[in-house]
Amino acid sequence: MKTSRWRNAHQPLLALLLALLSLQVCAQTGDDLDDLLERCQRIEHGTPEQARTLAAELLERIGQNDPVRRARALGCDGWAAAALGDMGRAEQTSTEIIALLPQLVGPADRLAALRRVSALRQRTGDINASIELLDQALVLAEASGLVDELATLYTSLGVAHSEAMNHSAAIGHYEKALALVEQGAPPSLRMPILYNLGLTLRGAGEHERAYEVFLELVEPLQQPGLEIRRASLYSVLGSIARERGNIEQARDWLQQSEALHRELDNPAEHTALLIDRSRLELEHGDPDLAARLAEAALAEARRADYYHSLRGALELNVDLLQRAGRDADALVLLREYVDLTERHMRDQNASELARVEARLGRETQARELAEARAESQSRSLALQQQQAWQRWALFGGILLLLVLLGAFAWQRASYRALHHVSRTDLLTGLHNRRGIRSLFENRVWSTSGSAGLLMLVDLDHFKRVNDHYGHDCGDTVLREVAQTLQQQSSSMGGHVGRWGGEEFLLLLPADHPDTAAAMAEALCAAIRMLLPRSRHGQTIPTTASIGFAPLSPIQRVSGQEPWEPAFLVADHMLYRAKRSGRNGWAGAWPTGKAPIDPHRLDEQIEAGQVRALGSN
Repeated sequence: MKTSRWRNAHQPLLALLLALLSLQVCAQTGDDLDDLLERCQRIEHGTPEQARTLAAELLERIGQNDPVRRARALGCDGWAAAALGDMGRAEQTSTEIIALLPQLVGPADRLAALRRVSALRQRTGDINASIELLDQALVLAEASGLVDELATLYTSLGVAHSEAMNHSAAIGHYEKALALVEQGAPPSLRMPILYNLGLTLRGAGEHERAYEVFLELVEPLQQPGLEIRRASLYSVLGSIARERGNIEQARDWLQQSEALHRELDNPAEHTALLIDRSRLELEHGDPDLAARLAEAALAEARRADYYHSLRGALELNVDLLQRAGRDADALVLLREYVDLTERHMRDQNASELARVEARLGRETQARELAEARAESQSRSLALQQQQAWQRWALFGGILLLLVLLGAFAWQRASYRALHHVSRTDLLTGLHNRRGIRSLFENRVWSTSGSAGLLMLVDLDHFKRVNDHYGHDCGDTVLREVAQTLQQQSSSMGGHVGRWGGEEFLLLLPADHPDTAAAMAEALCAAIRMLLPRSRHGQTIPTTASIGFAPLSPIQRVSGQEPWEPAFLVADHMLYRAKRSGRNGWAGAWPTGKAPIDPHRLDEQIEAGQVRALGSN
């Protein structure tokens, strides 16, 4: 009897406790899902395979009762699929997101979904549908008072209309976006808006206005870290100046762009620049210089392995060779040009057929596929007719081509040798700066399973060595240090290169601060043990200062390469080691999950978010 009364009295309290516990578990689960969704969106560009795997797991966990998170997971899956060339899946996910729109009650959630679907439609080639969705998003933002989104929406509409060749509509949207920036929208939007406006004006034939718009970007792009964008801007300004007939002005812009490209590794952009310079010199009456620039453009285009770059470079070289009366050489490149164009057209046909097959329903699939295949057959027939004509045209030079095959093989071998030399430091035999960039691009550190460690090694008082013992002794010191670093990095499972002067960069597998510290100490000790000698037998004291940082987690801003933030942190810690007396090392390591911010490093160290390591 007493037990029954106790149970009846405490049942409401037990129910309340169970409800609170359930709410806490749900909240934790929701936070976990949001973190995973943010990670999926971060990696959908760089590692789309991983993003698709994560999106599939999220879609299975979220189910049908959470439309907001489900729309975000579908968007990540669709964008990653498009990045991998699976346009059918990208279109399917955009259709599923559209079906979820009526369930998205919050205006901000509906707006985010509309923008995501618009981007997917644009990526899959349905630009008109993309514009319609952006118009809906604009109406929703204005009606809901989401004024902070208006400038971005007008910019997106400008890009979409420009791609659809609706130049006047695109210009109007860009001008509205600029007006909103003047009224208080984020100033960071101004540069991309102006750049896209300039490109659209140029496409519309308004070269004078385009030139004035691009000139407004010259001063803002002088900031450090914007060299790639500045080089592109100078190249565009040079092209417009050439189109306006101002040869000297064009030459000046293009030479400035060329100077920047010497420090960059962007072969596609560099190809376009060299083509513009070649045409400029041809118009100015210097065919020899034009030919040399055209040959350089072709070499860069081959390195870029990008269709439009290679096509433009081949077309230019064929034209110049024909002008010079070198018909046999022109014939070789013409054949390569034709093969390249044919392959590209076949790939386009195959991609178009794949998109059509994914988009068509059962009722219309047979009819539209038949039309697409008929068009493909028509193109193939046209290609066959073109090939027949080319065979007759090439028949007269076939004997010469047989002789030139040997020369072509020699040229290819020379190119490979030059490719190796261009990535090797001649003094030390290590990777040079371009070779190091290739290591970053190939993510060589990821094969070990660790996040990776970036380490900068700078020889102490090296200028004194050159001044006191001579540059030949300085070169000896550099070679011995390079050999030691090569041996040490190989034993640690890493890579090393000469970044410039007396500075070396190492990529090492390390995912714990103690491991990184031990590596740095071992390198310092190995360099101290070196005993290089001068020409007169004098021992040259050799020490080094080292700075290091993990490759992740580090905060990256737009436009930076993935490794650049870690380089900035390692460089900062290198100078800490210098200030602490040299002949030692210093490093930074996050104490939690928060990423290291290169621009707030000292502040994070003081706050305990980042641990400063050091030997001194």
